[in-house]
Amino acid sequence: KPRDHIDYDRLYKIRSLLDTLKASFQQYYNPACELSADECMIAFQGRLSGRQYDRSKPIQWGVKVWMVTDAKTAYNYNFDVYCGNDPDFEHLENFGVATGVIIKLTQKLHGKGHIVFTNRYYTSPQLLEYLRKVDMAGCGTVQKNRKHFPKQIIKKKSECKEPGTMEWLQCSKTGIVATRWTDKSPIYFLSNAHPAEVDDCSVEKKDKAGRKYNVPATPTVVEYNMYMGGVDHNDKMCRLDRARKS
Repeated sequence: KPRDHIDYDRLYKIRSLLDTLKASFQQYYNPACELSADECMIAFQGRLSGRQYDRSKPIQWGVKVWMVTDAKTAYNYNFDVYCGNDPDFEHLENFGVATGVIIKLTQKLHGKGHIVFTNRYYTSPQLLEYLRKVDMAGCGTVQKNRKHFPKQIIKKKSECKEPGTMEWLQCSKTGIVATRWTDKSPIYFLSNAHPAEVDDCSVEKKDKAGRKYNVPATPTVVEYNMYMGGVDHNDKMCRLDRARKS
């Protein structure tokens, strides 16, 4: 298609290869219940219209790829290369790009009971409500200014100094649990896959001397720490052969 056409594809030269890889990844592996969704960066310094900058990644300049992996094995189940406007999102009425990415990448897993772990960019009450409708669940950190996030549990950093302190609220209609948990600063979570609170639940931390100690937490916090790193793990495995500074 010409560049000004609505169906123009910037990746038309390699689209058949990408589609073949996706089909193969999904055909030969069934992921476990826990999935991790995030973006990774493919390093690229040349001229490219879709090149992105992400200061939170080890590779800050390159091609952004949205990815859903098995949280335990880091197997890449599905991916999508970011190229700007995506016509596939147009049929997702009232959903933003972040929510649309998760819906698109998990579409073939709807109705199978998987749990998707996401970071604060993707997580929202709207996403969790949609996942519940398609027999899936979600869990992740969330921005405190998200629409419909309960303001009652939001506190300033100066008011949350004790690690392990927490507060939560649960919606009686949707079952979504909103949690504020204090690490070095307050962190906010949403989940519709975990109970609000369980006795003797904790996460392991290290002090400056490297000594381990346990901090009280909710099941949402424990499982998020356990399963969110699937995409980062996949990224590390792809780069094990790189020369390392020493």
